[in-house]
Amino acid sequence: EAAAVLGHVDVGLVAALLDDDPLEVLDAVDELAHRRLLVATSGAVPTFPHALVRETALAALPARRVVELHGRAATAIEARSGAAEVDAIAHHRVQSATLDPPAAVRWAAAAGQAARRQLAYEQAMRWFERAVDLAPTGTRQEADLLVELAEAAGRTASGRERGRAAAAEAAEIARSLGDAELLARAAIAFGGPFLGILTAGFAEPEPVALAEEALLAMPTEPSPLRARLLARVATGLGYTPDHQRALEAAGQALEAARALGDDTLVEALTAVTSIWNPADHPEAPTLL
Repeated sequence: EAAAVLGHVDVGLVAALLDDDPLEVLDAVDELAHRRLLVATSGAVPTFPHALVRETALAALPARRVVELHGRAATAIEARSGAAEVDAIAHHRVQSATLDPPAAVRWAAAAGQAARRQLAYEQAMRWFERAVDLAPTGTRQEADLLVELAEAAGRTASGRERGRAAAAEAAEIARSLGDAELLARAAIAFGGPFLGILTAGFAEPEPVALAEEALLAMPTEPSPLRARLLARVATGLGYTPDHQRALEAAGQALEAARALGDDTLVEALTAVTSIWNPADHPEAPTLL
C-alpha cells in the first residue's frame, strides 16, 4: 500500500507511514521481490517492475486509505527534509487536500515558486494551477496565486493567453475587494514580463487600459508599482497616435524610479528608450 502511494520503496519513509519497524519493512520488501511485485537490486531503491503493477495496487485501495497515506507521506517527508523535498511534499499534500486544504495550497504554491526560481516556468505554471484550484474562491489568496500563475505563464512559449486570463481573473477579484495594490500587480502581470516595441503585447489596448485603471486607483506618490505601471503605459502607447501621452508616462515613470532608486529604474529606462524618436520628438532626450 505505502509503496504504491509513494511510487517506490523508501524503507524509512514506509516505516514512518505504517508506524512499523524498518527491519519489518525490509522483510516485506524481500517477500514482494521474491513474488516479483518489486524489483530490488543491490544499492538501488526498490521499485515496481512495471507501472501497471503499481496502478493495480492503487486501484485495490479504498479512496479513504489512499488519501490517508498521502497525508502521512507529506507529514513524514516534511519532518525529514523540510522544503528540500518541496515537490514531493506538494504532490502528497495535493493528493490529500481534503485532509488539510490550506497545507495543500501552501505547498503547491511553494513548489511553483521553487520551480520559478529554477526558471522552470512550465512546471511553475502547473503547480500554481493546482494551488489556484484549491484556494478559496474570490479571496486575496486566490488572486495572489493567479498573479503568480500569470507571471510564470508569461515567460513560457505558449502560456501568454493563459497568463492573461489568470491576470484578468485576479484583477476582477481586486476590484471586488477594493484592493489597489492587487489590481496594480494584476495589471503588470497582464502586460507580461517584457517591455519594448518588439514584445507580443506592443500597441495592444487592453494592457494599457488595465494599467491606467490601476494607476487611477493608486496613491500618486512614487512607488515601485506606480513606476512599473507608467512604464507599461508608455511602451503600450509609444508608437500609436497617443505618442505624446506615452512620452509623458515614460517621463513620470523615470521620475518615480529615480526617486525610489531601485530596480524599477531599469524598466523606466527601457520604456524611455523603447519609445524615443528624436526625429519626431527632439525633447525626448531631456527625459534621460
